[in-house]
Amino acid sequence: LRKRVPGSNETYEAYFQKRAGYRFFLESLSYPSQVKPAQKINIGHRWYQRGVSKIYQPSYLAVELVNGQNRYSLGKVAFAAHTWNVGATGPFEYSQEFSVPANIPRGTYEVKVALVDEAGKPMINLAIDGKDIADLHAYSFYRAGNLQVVSP
Repeated sequence: LRKRVPGSNETYEAYFQKRAGYRFFLESLSYPSQVKPAQKINIGHRWYQRGVSKIYQPSYLAVELVNGQNRYSLGKVAFAAHTWNVGATGPFEYSQEFSVPANIPRGTYEVKVALVDEAGKPMINLAIDGKDIADLHAYSFYRAGNLQVVSP
């Protein structure tokens, strides 16, 4: 495993570790800079599969707005990653509708995303920065930016 991949400085071990399993890379996430309580918004997202394996169970994209200890769910929408072909593929582009909670106070919120299971629990790690927790093996939400909630 210490041998190098031909034409590269990468070892076979490093090559395998980077490509084994699935590695979902969220390249971009777009959303309005301001929202109002009870508003419906479209969130655009663009993905790549950087690994070589397939995810076999259905998943959902969940979005939350977080301000200090306060977390507000925008809900979850079906995410068809289990239908992607085996191997490195993409881009996969989506635009999906989410609902801002009616009871959310005005203020600046951190946008957080995760791929979750049917129960809404994070189900995989993503190949991006911004993980909520330090444990590399635990699944969590990821920071994706900020947005402002304004008065209706």
